[in-house]
Amino acid sequence: MKAELKSLDLSSSTAFEDYRPENVANFGVYVTATIGPFGEPCGDLFQILVCSKIWFNHRSSNGLLSDSRRLEIDESYDYGAIYQKIKNFVASCEGGSWDELARQLSTKAIWEFEDYGM
Repeated sequence: MKAELKSLDLSSSTAFEDYRPENVANFGVYVTATIGPFGEPCGDLFQILVCSKIWFNHRSSNGLLSDSRRLEIDESYDYGAIYQKIKNFVASCEGGSWDELARQLSTKAIWEFEDYGM
């Protein structure tokens, strides 16, 4: 079983593809990815922190971030490059079940059902 990126969104009225940070070299934004099994229409939500190294290092050194899961960007902000990087990461995840895939995806993203239990 392989994972597939279905969509990327911001939690705002601005579409992710239209978003432009004030500083393209020093930015951080949470995106919500819908990811599901390859070839199936359904998917779960995963939150991904997309940020520059400068942005992350400043916040983590000040104790403002405690979760190290993120997609770090070395170069300036570029929606197309970010989309492709996320798509490639998702496509690289493979496992015998959706739970296995979700655990792999959770190395960089926060899964909506991560702490779910009955």
